[in-house]
Amino acid sequence: MKHYTMAGMATISLSLAGALLSANATASPETARQNLVANMRQAGLDTTQMAGAKAAPTPIRHLYSLSDSQGKFLSLINEAGTFFGGTGGYQVIQATGLPRKMTDGEMAALRREMMDNLDVGKLIKVQYGDGGGRKILLFSAIDCPACHSFETVTAKIGKLDTTYYVMPGTLQDIAQGGLQKMETVTRIWCAADNEAAWKNFWANKTVPDARSCDIDPKSAERSYVLLRDILYSVGIKVVGTPTVIREDGTILKRPKEIEAFRNAFGPAGLAGLPASPAPVWLADAGLVAGGTAVAAPASPAAQPGKINTKDVLMKLFK
Repeated sequence: MKHYTMAGMATISLSLAGALLSANATASPETARQNLVANMRQAGLDTTQMAGAKAAPTPIRHLYSLSDSQGKFLSLINEAGTFFGGTGGYQVIQATGLPRKMTDGEMAALRREMMDNLDVGKLIKVQYGDGGGRKILLFSAIDCPACHSFETVTAKIGKLDTTYYVMPGTLQDIAQGGLQKMETVTRIWCAADNEAAWKNFWANKTVPDARSCDIDPKSAERSYVLLRDILYSVGIKVVGTPTVIREDGTILKRPKEIEAFRNAFGPAGLAGLPASPAPVWLADAGLVAGGTAVAAPASPAAQPGKINTKDVLMKLFK
């Protein structure tokens, strides 16, 4: 699948709003937008270009895609409205003064929070054994020979306890003639038991009957691209399939030895995994009251005394 530019992600995110946020229905994209505006005003930034802007959900809870009144992508923002950014990096809005660049340490924390906040209820859960307490993200493609090999090996390994959350796709874009393949993806994804449908597809190439659900070929393709590009923005690079991503956002390679495979993908693979930190960037956030800015981490360096609003908005809305 091709990479979408960040400019194209607003349309993608808006089209997926209903399909991707059912598990996070209490969170409000509008709350995120209002919090961003309040924080910008508190910092002394001009908010005129926010008129008509809309926020939409993404496959990451508490993370939203902001677009202007014409539907053009502006930025990814969090529910508290304390940062904005995308594949070019992230900026933190301070209580006063210009936004600052997110530090490497903060970016690492955001990466882990994104993994912790994957809306896994919208992916295909595939479990082996007792699941092993794992929450591994798998990008796969139904027409990918390496994916077939991966699935075959996984199914044949005995005494394997692991859980994959699959983001399914194809190697061929719909625009390049891949519609029929994406229809197959949709039929698997929408199956009443999509875990069994996924395993049966790889075992004998059977495809379940079509079943109505909130996913169609276009939204399936777009959801794949959207999640992939959001992860890319925090340094998680999905450059092919299968790509297996550990709970902390690191890429897992498939060991050749069976016991090493069990250790890497099973409960033993959790050893040494850093504990999830307390959420800083992605968490439930109420509406900012009275225009008072939500506290953001302090800047590690002094900020310019004069606010060049034009430059700030160029960074935010380029």
